[in-house]
Amino acid sequence: MWQSHSRTLLKIISDRWKENRTEPHGFLVLVICVIDTYALLSGSGDGAFVDFIMKNDMLAPQDCLPPLAPGHPQPYFDNELPYFPGVLELNLLVIRLATEVGRTARTLRAEDSQRRVNPVVTDSDEYKAGRQTRVRELQNLCRTWASEWQARYPQYWSRQPAPKILPNRVRGICDHVRVQVHREKFIAD
Repeated sequence: MWQSHSRTLLKIISDRWKENRTEPHGFLVLVICVIDTYALLSGSGDGAFVDFIMKNDMLAPQDCLPPLAPGHPQPYFDNELPYFPGVLELNLLVIRLATEVGRTARTLRAEDSQRRVNPVVTDSDEYKAGRQTRVRELQNLCRTWASEWQARYPQYWSRQPAPKILPNRVRGICDHVRVQVHREKFIAD
């Protein structure tokens, strides 16, 4: 069911992009990307929406927040400005990683289904070694990105909720990013 909604939303967004070369409501595109990523990770989607958006570089970090008020284009409060650029960039990187994890998981699930239908092809040592290699590469990708993010954004990274001293909206996105990364690492392992 998500696929038909995703295709419709993709058509609307791409038509608006072709007409205006911009999306005035980038934060809505981000929400759709997150939903599409969750659908991909759960096996109920193919990630076509987020693939298209990322491939065409249609989502910049600064476009990921709604304006503070109608007719007021500023997306940040003054106390959020020191935090949000880095947090929003991190959020987009997490979506990219989640898409990669989801694509690999989808491929592995499809191969597993094929193995049940035709076990002769997928029971070879070569097939098993290739599958193990892809799983290890995915696990390494998750670990590498997590290490890179810890180094680049140590103030946002922990297994605990984001510090209470952060502004509420920043803390909410930090918590979402942290949970998403740990979920991806769990899926990869």
